[in-house]
Amino acid sequence: MSQNYAGTPSSNGSISALVLESGSSLFDQFTGSHGVIPSGTIGSENLNFGFESGYISNYTLQGDVSSFPSDSVSFDVYGKVEQNNSVGEQDNIGIKGIKSKDVHLSGTGKLEVEHIQSFSYSISTNWKPNYIAGNHFPVEVSQVDGYSLVLDVNLIARETQIQAIYDNFNRATENGVDLSIVLGECLDSPLTYKVPKAQMDAENLSAGEGGFLNGTVRFITYFEDLEDLA
Repeated sequence: MSQNYAGTPSSNGSISALVLESGSSLFDQFTGSHGVIPSGTIGSENLNFGFESGYISNYTLQGDVSSFPSDSVSFDVYGKVEQNNSVGEQDNIGIKGIKSKDVHLSGTGKLEVEHIQSFSYSISTNWKPNYIAGNHFPVEVSQVDGYSLVLDVNLIARETQIQAIYDNFNRATENGVDLSIVLGECLDSPLTYKVPKAQMDAENLSAGEGGFLNGTVRFITYFEDLEDLA
C-alpha cells in the first residue's frame, strides 16, 4: 500500500489470492459490495494497515497452463489509514486450487480446454472524491462512469478447427455475444466469470508449424452495473 499526502491524503493498495475450488472471495466482495470495500485490513503477519472504505478500481483474474488461476483487486482509499496490531498469519496452504487445465471459454462454440493457453479477465472503473473547503477528506466518493471489461485469451488450435474458430469469432465481432470464462467445469459448482455482450476488439492469430493456429484474441464490453455479471 502506498500513500500520497500532497494536498488531500490518499492511498492505494492491492490484494491478490489463488482462486480456490470454493470460489473467489475477492470477486464476491467486488461484485457484492458494488466495488466498495466497507472496511478492511491489508499487510502481513507483523504489520497491518486498516482503513474505513476502499474503492476498487480494478479486478483481474488470470491463469495459464502452468499455474493455478489467481485474482487481484486494486483499490484507492481517501480516508485515514492507520497501523493496526499484527494479526494471525493467513494463507491458502493445503486448500485446493482450481486446476488451470480445467478452463473453458463458452459462448464462442465453446473453446475446449486444449485451446486455451492463458487468459486475463480484467474489470476497471473510476472513482471521484468530492471535497469541501477546509476538509482534507472527501464528503463523498462517487463512481465516474460504468465498468469496462477486457478479456484476453491466448489459444492454440488444430488445422481442422481453424475455420470454426474464425466463424465464431467473426460472429462475436459482428453482433456481440455473451461469453463466460468457466473454471472447474467438472466441479459440482463451476466458477463462471461473465463477459456480457462482448465484442471482439483485436485478434493476432497466425498459422504455425504443423498447421496449428495460435495467438491472442481480445474481447471488450462495457456495462453500468456489476449485477450484469450475476
